[in-house]
Amino acid sequence: MTPCNETRFNEGPDELGLNEIAVDFELACRQQIHPGQVDRLTEVANTHAFNKGRGSPFAPLKVAKLSKAFVLIDGHHRYLALSKAGITRTLVEVLSHVKTPQEAKLASGEANWETRLALSAKERREVFRAYVKAKRHRKGKSGLKSYREIAKELPGLKKSTLNDWMRQDFPSVAAAMRKKNSEPENGAGGLQDHHQKTLANKAQHHANQIQAIAPELDKDQRESLGLTLKGTLERLGVPWVKDEYGF
Repeated sequence: MTPCNETRFNEGPDELGLNEIAVDFELACRQQIHPGQVDRLTEVANTHAFNKGRGSPFAPLKVAKLSKAFVLIDGHHRYLALSKAGITRTLVEVLSHVKTPQEAKLASGEANWETRLALSAKERREVFRAYVKAKRHRKGKSGLKSYREIAKELPGLKKSTLNDWMRQDFPSVAAAMRKKNSEPENGAGGLQDHHQKTLANKAQHHANQIQAIAPELDKDQRESLGLTLKGTLERLGVPWVKDEYGF
């Protein structure tokens, strides 16, 4: 995941006791723990401890200080493995730019966006929501990024997907983006307009066919078809006017 252009000041690596790190899964981008991953990492930690290795056998866990407490941002599987292996202290990287729960969830997503243990589509959408709640969709004080710019920061997501999620999750932001950036409503380069024109052409073609065969229908057939057309016109908000064929 491409970081935004703001300056990041990460402190560390430092060292903390596991009991000094709060684990809040509401702030994690992953919605489930993978037991197999924990077991594999626990074996690594146990081997490290058996060989009397110092510190943690893993890369530093990422933490942030929220409300005077260190909260785990990235490394939940490693944290659980260290705990199961009886290792009580670990190296940490303090993300000093993370100040709010929204920024914490986004930072968790950034750290896991392109890792070997891929995020699910549902988890990626949660990261997208955190991205907007953290106001990363903004450019400057009042500007808005385009879907193309957002896609660069959330690689792997199509502009059309981003547009759909924005319209569904943040409709007022989506409306403002269409107005300020002149984005097509579906974010896909005018495909929505093309689709609407195609539908209109098909409808007109069928209407022309009905007009062509109308003289060949008998009275009962015309009445049956007329009822269908009357209902269609009512849904379209068009007044019903009988023609020379009786419908």
